[in-house]
Amino acid sequence: MIMRILFITATYLPTVNGVSYHIKLLKKQLEKLGHRVYVLAPNFPGYTDSDKNIMRYFSMPNPFIKTYPLGLPLVPVDKIKKIRPDIIHTHHPLIIGKFAAHVAEKMKVPLIFTAHTQYEQYLNYYFPHGYQLTSKLLINDLQSLSRKCSKIICPSPETKIRLKKQGITNTDVVFNGIDTEVFSSSKKV
Repeated sequence: MIMRILFITATYLPTVNGVSYHIKLLKKQLEKLGHRVYVLAPNFPGYTDSDKNIMRYFSMPNPFIKTYPLGLPLVPVDKIKKIRPDIIHTHHPLIIGKFAAHVAEKMKVPLIFTAHTQYEQYLNYYFPHGYQLTSKLLINDLQSLSRKCSKIICPSPETKIRLKKQGITNTDVVFNGIDTEVFSSSKKV
């Protein structure tokens, strides 16, 4: 069955990080299988997408990390309805995850979430004095999102164990792939 898949993310090219690279690779491989894949990502001023089916939402410059714009997914659901996605796959749990859950509910399509990042590790760094409170708020948000998801993808067994300790059990481990073409060489050594 050929599907229309919508990825909703807080980071994508030209930002260089594991999530952006994973989404680009997953999009490429799913399209090779015949699926139609769309990416909804924050706008990046001055950057023009070379891939098809990339949609951008409003973002502001990030005063702390220049290459990571702060996105506000102010996208009318009607605009997304034109794509007619069969499934929505979000790659971030907080604002973007809530937006993705809202869209999936309105469109009555399954929601998938990939738990790429161990946000708790960042909390201790950014909020050392309020770590306990922010950690509880984050776990509550993750639990809330998990109840709206058909499945949560964990890129490692460790992520699955960590989420289980937080009361999140609708998970499966799916390892991130690699693009073997990057490592192939037409020249033999």
